[in-house]
Amino acid sequence: MPTLKGQKPKPQVIQIRMGDVPFEVCAACKGEVFIQGVKWKKVSAIQSLIGKEEVATWPALICANANCQTVVGETPKAGSA
Repeated sequence: MPTLKGQKPKPQVIQIRMGDVPFEVCAACKGEVFIQGVKWKKVSAIQSLIGKEEVATWPALICANANCQTVVGETPKAGSA
């Protein structure tokens, strides 16, 4: 849409009806509830930018099914769910 010189274009508004959006499900058990967790690794002093051992963390989603507990993005455990 053309605008007059000096005018900023109006932002386009997109409306999403969340009732029409399907829930994501666990690849292993098809569960729809997940728990937020944290994955972490120790980084050795040799690999660390500061020359000291560090801990690197990042968020993870874990299936809330007690018999599953698959971490989203990882291969499901054998025999889960």
